[in-house]
Amino acid sequence: MDGIDYKICRTQQRLYEYAARHGYEIEQFSNFFLSSDFCSRAFDVLYSRFQLETPVECMDFILEEADDKLKENAVKKADDEEADVAGFIGLIYRMLYFITPYTSKELCEKVPYSTVKKFYSAYGQETENYIAEDICINLHLNYDSQKVELKV
Repeated sequence: MDGIDYKICRTQQRLYEYAARHGYEIEQFSNFFLSSDFCSRAFDVLYSRFQLETPVECMDFILEEADDKLKENAVKKADDEEADVAGFIGLIYRMLYFITPYTSKELCEKVPYSTVKKFYSAYGQETENYIAEDICINLHLNYDSQKVELKV
């Protein structure tokens, strides 16, 4: 994975953190986003301006597509730890996209949200790219071991 791929992963991380801080239930948000037409058009492509865009700009398009399927909870905003977990999940899903042959929608089906969340406990002891590789190994997913290394 090269430097620009990692920056795109970080964009998705910030998007998930933003969604958590604005009261969106992250599992629902994640499943919707990964399966959305917006994700397919803007993130599962070689280049899109959204890959390095702000979370606010991306959310405008996600919410337009969601059409009331995602509800912001004004009462339940994520604290820093919950937002960190959400960001981790977003980052890992995008890393999985880069190291596997699967689309985001396929990853949403093959890699349950609960599985990615479970790996959060390894965060800090292991780098994100190796956590993504561990998920591939545990779930018997095809992946390119050459793409696991971060080349910045």
